[in-house]
Amino acid sequence: MEDEKKQSVSFSDYIKTFSKKCLFEKVLISFFAIFTLLFIVTFIMLYKAEQGSLTKSTVSIMSAIFSIYKLFVFLSIVDLCLIAYNRFFICKDKSTIFMGAYILGAVGTLLAFMQNFKLTIYINFIKSLYGFSLKSIFSYGAKALTKFSQRTANFTFAFYILAIIMIIASILLFIVFITNYQEEKTSVKSDEETKASLDTAKKDIDKAIDASMDFVEKNAKVVKDAFESDEVKKAINTSKDTINKNKNKIIFSIVAVVVIIIAIFSFKTISYNLKPDAVVSMKNIKIQINVNGKDGFGKAKATVEGEPLVSEIKDPKKTSLIYSTVRNYDVKLDKESGLKNGDTVTATLTLKENANKSLKLKFDKKEITQSITVSNLEEIVNSIKDLDSTVRDRMDRKIKADIVQNISTHSKNLKLEKVKTYEKPMADADLENGAYTTFLVREIYKVSYESEKFTFSDKKEYEQKEEFYVYEFSNFKKKNNSVIFDVYRKDVRKSSDTVIEDLDNRYKIEGFKEEK
Repeated sequence: MEDEKKQSVSFSDYIKTFSKKCLFEKVLISFFAIFTLLFIVTFIMLYKAEQGSLTKSTVSIMSAIFSIYKLFVFLSIVDLCLIAYNRFFICKDKSTIFMGAYILGAVGTLLAFMQNFKLTIYINFIKSLYGFSLKSIFSYGAKALTKFSQRTANFTFAFYILAIIMIIASILLFIVFITNYQEEKTSVKSDEETKASLDTAKKDIDKAIDASMDFVEKNAKVVKDAFESDEVKKAINTSKDTINKNKNKIIFSIVAVVVIIIAIFSFKTISYNLKPDAVVSMKNIKIQINVNGKDGFGKAKATVEGEPLVSEIKDPKKTSLIYSTVRNYDVKLDKESGLKNGDTVTATLTLKENANKSLKLKFDKKEITQSITVSNLEEIVNSIKDLDSTVRDRMDRKIKADIVQNISTHSKNLKLEKVKTYEKPMADADLENGAYTTFLVREIYKVSYESEKFTFSDKKEYEQKEEFYVYEFSNFKKKNNSVIFDVYRKDVRKSSDTVIEDLDNRYKIEGFKEEK
């Protein structure tokens, strides 16, 4: 019986030793924090596993993390038991804060501990799926289906969330309890130490005062005799004469020293105020000018590349304001539209005025210009007048060759006559906007010939025929003096009294105008 009492006492002493600085409570807070973090990581990885975004190795890591999490839950339960034994049976501590922290922590830990059994089955099932083990899949799958339905999963998750909330609240209350407990201990200890220090200090002060009085009495007479000696009096009189003789020089020297000191500090202040808030270089900024479109209808656009280089910032607090100021600029083009090959376009970058007048910046230059000569814009044909005689002659020859090829070889006395020419220019708006369009030319030819009649006699007989051929030219492309185009036979009509009038009206409605 005596041995058992000794063991009981020694265990209590052991608990008291480790609980003096709230060691068990601090360890419990650490355990709570660790397994809360591990719980969050586990659930994040579970969500990713359900989405199919984890690998086999990652699932193994998840399983290991969950095992560590369960270990810390178990260690927290053990620590809670030690704290209960210490506070309730040894220290008899029943403060409200401690009771609230302990109850929240105990209930939250037990909730988490009970839900771990269900979640273990589910994690093992996921691990078997990623491991492709049929035996494990059937084993854990059956358990997961019977013990982990959707409803059970929702309840499990809800209990886990409730447990974590209680654990976090317990951590906060334990921190408050530990802080108050340590302040009370420190206050009691400080009162005792302060009293002892005051007694010791009083004794030391008394000793110091007695020693000082003895020293003053011993040395007062020595000092008095020294000042009354002839040598000291003579030295004093000599010093007075020297000061009187050099009075002006001494005053001037003192004034000069004062002026120099003031000048040094003033120079630093003035030079600091004169120094700019920052030095800005624009050498890294370049303007890129791009011109697109057709010749005579080109459009220019300017872009800025690079940023200003800022150095020698006087006040680091103004760094943000300085950078926002130097990036505030305008870029203007002297010509933006209606450009043709050979035109010169100039872009000018100008820094805007700083809204904050207190900011002083030093620029190597406040304006940057860049000029280019427009080239390589697509040349256009938008009028018959843009076609020289050589091109017009080529157009006629293509038409005549097609007509000759189309007329039967059993014909004679072929005559060709150009009747009318129409043109349809491209709209300026389409050219400016870069819309797909093309300049069109239509030409009407009157074709007359004698066509051989089909007879049963050997004698050839001919009949007079007259037709109107319509040809359309499109997709004109011009570069330097060369022009290419597409041409096709658009229409063939038999001669009549109204054929020309009908075609003329139709083409004018379509937007064509007749060449005069």
